[in-house]
Amino acid sequence: TELFFGVDDFIESPFAISDLKSRIENGLQTVKRWRQGTRDEDTGLFNRSFFNMQLSQEYAIWTRGHSHLCLVLMRIDAFQDLQESLSQTDMQWLKKAVGESLIDNSRVTDTCALWNHRDFVILLRSTPIEGAQKFCEKIRKKMKYSEFPDHMQITVSLGVAELRESDAELVRRVSLALQKAELRGGNQVISAY
Repeated sequence: TELFFGVDDFIESPFAISDLKSRIENGLQTVKRWRQGTRDEDTGLFNRSFFNMQLSQEYAIWTRGHSHLCLVLMRIDAFQDLQESLSQTDMQWLKKAVGESLIDNSRVTDTCALWNHRDFVILLRSTPIEGAQKFCEKIRKKMKYSEFPDHMQITVSLGVAELRESDAELVRRVSLALQKAELRGGNQVISAY
């Protein structure tokens, strides 16, 4: 018997069209289940467990090559007030719109995810802190000047840090930077050095 690596299924010729359709449907269901395991249902962004896996992989690469790697943590300002004033459907829509804006303004090599129910996280590969700060400013301005339905306008706070020790240390430093941005009134980018 031959071994096929990276193959989920195969079909020998001759085959019935109904058998082919059945196998294609099974393959699509497998992909759908995998996607559901890596994505947040409400926003379509990657979920935290997938993001943590990506961060661990990037940390392993960083330890070998010391390329630049930055982490951004972002929160919608006055999140609690919005949550109390908007319906659950509108809040989900807002988070999805913010997530889509992040993806639209990120590079293909960046990873955008939902960190928890109120925070978004972006992994910026091959990006020094100066480039990450520019990215954050672009996102901050984009959110501030975008108009959401019902003439709603929002601002965001962002914390950014570059990897220099462990990935756990990176997450701690970027969380503290986000807290500082919020304490200073929001609508700010704070870098952790």
